[in-house]
Amino acid sequence: MREVITTKVNGYFITACWGPRAETPDRLAARFFQMIDRLQPIDPALDQWTYDRKSDLRTNRGDFAAYVASKIERDDYGGVNSSSGYWFGARSPDNVAPDQRFSIKCHSGKSIGEAFVNHVIIKQDTWVQPAEEPHRCSIFRSVLLAIADAWEPTTIEANCGWLVQRKTYDAHFRPAWMRYLCPTLAQEAKPPSCAIVECLPNGGLLLFATEQTFDVDNPRHVAAAEEIAAALAPLRPA
Repeated sequence: MREVITTKVNGYFITACWGPRAETPDRLAARFFQMIDRLQPIDPALDQWTYDRKSDLRTNRGDFAAYVASKIERDDYGGVNSSSGYWFGARSPDNVAPDQRFSIKCHSGKSIGEAFVNHVIIKQDTWVQPAEEPHRCSIFRSVLLAIADAWEPTTIEANCGWLVQRKTYDAHFRPAWMRYLCPTLAQEAKPPSCAIVECLPNGGLLLFATEQTFDVDNPRHVAAAEEIAAALAPLRPA
């Protein structure tokens, strides 16, 4: 998977978002491990993680909840407020080859604010030129579904920097290679004919602009991503 979350422009990444949801550090740690355990069989590059710059998740899981608790959001004066959530994550060890290093960044447990105040992001730390691999789409799909299962988000996108930089999208559902919608939104969505639609067992929807590796130089890929975003624009997550 050394070149999976990449692009020739600015890198691929996967982002899950959801609204206010109060959760304890123990619950957040449990969700995190549920995601990690689903990621590990997907590819060897997703089987090594450290946190707090030194601790190996394979041998120091017992300390992770305390680590999450220590990452509570603080104000300018150092005060804490659990309603503002926790910032935490993990990354590949330093001894992993640069083109196989990944990072996970979470802002979760926030119970105030509007839609999408909580998020989880998985990205590759070093961008490299992607290869045309036939299994690339299936790997992205597997990672996305692992995140969906663990975090129960409102939406998830597999995306790339070039599309994110465009300003012709709705703030909630911008153009993306893949788009997951939770069961509630799935009932309201009206995917365009260009979308490849997968109905998931939990009642959610997974929409693809293409089952090939997304290519920002391919007008069909870009047009499909933008058409899907336009069709989803009327949706307003709580």
